[in-house]
Amino acid sequence: MNNPLVDEDGFRSKDLSDYLDVSRETFDKINIVVEVLDKWRKTHNLIGPLERNRLWRRHILDSLQVYQYRSDNASKWIDLGSGAGFPALIMACASGNAEEKYTLVESNGKKCAFLRAAARAANLNISVENSRIESVSRETYDHVTSRALASLPQLYDYSERFLANKASCIFLKGKEVLQEIEIAQSDWEFDYELHESFSHTEGRILVVKGLNRRNK
Repeated sequence: MNNPLVDEDGFRSKDLSDYLDVSRETFDKINIVVEVLDKWRKTHNLIGPLERNRLWRRHILDSLQVYQYRSDNASKWIDLGSGAGFPALIMACASGNAEEKYTLVESNGKKCAFLRAAARAANLNISVENSRIESVSRETYDHVTSRALASLPQLYDYSERFLANKASCIFLKGKEVLQEIEIAQSDWEFDYELHESFSHTEGRILVVKGLNRRNK
């Protein structure tokens, strides 16, 4: 890694602004998170060298694009299986609303320690739950997010208990998303929108509303 602000393919941190409206404050916070990530990533098994070499496009742009699909007046987010903090850490960097609160759920203690350190360093309104998703206390949120965690039916099982009235799920999915939607429709009723990803040609952002389990 020669330049921490440039990916192996030449994508630069400042290229984020070609896709999204990114404020100076957001850039500054993201850079702080990246600095903490670079200090912690090897000892805490956060991301490997290959992923670090494509951090800005594959992980940061991928995460940042989720924020544009938030609902008006939404203030409570929960991110399931947060790992190294994508997308939730990056979305929190983009938040200009002091009322927005992010809960990050991660079962790995070392990764939780990193998430807390990054949130403190960047002054983000984040709480970290070192827990399995099934064990998190029942509370409702405006948005549920997740990236590379599970199939859509499993994500719905995880998310159901956290959804407030009119809440939405925003999931980063891959090329199999249409098949996953078809499978999920056998057990769930829901409305959805699919959006193309800025960061990956086969990636999709799935926005789900009105999620209800079918009665059988």
